[in-house]
Amino acid sequence: MVKWACIADGKPKALLQFPFISRLEKETLYYNNKEKAAIFVEYFFPLPIKVDFSDILDFIYLEPRTIKEKVKE
Repeated sequence: MVKWACIADGKPKALLQFPFISRLEKETLYYNNKEKAAIFVEYFFPLPIKVDFSDILDFIYLEPRTIKEKVKE
């Protein structure tokens, strides 16, 4: 039974592999594991978005509040 489970049609089973993938905007399929890993890195760990801080340069902050009473248990 074990031999039958390991070998189908007289051939050993192929190793499991991640299917072919492509980038979202392109139809080219990638087969190489390094190319697939690069696509996953681009998708799951994108570069940070550049933020425009020009609208907060002249912001006036409120005075910090102080608490007169101490917090008790």
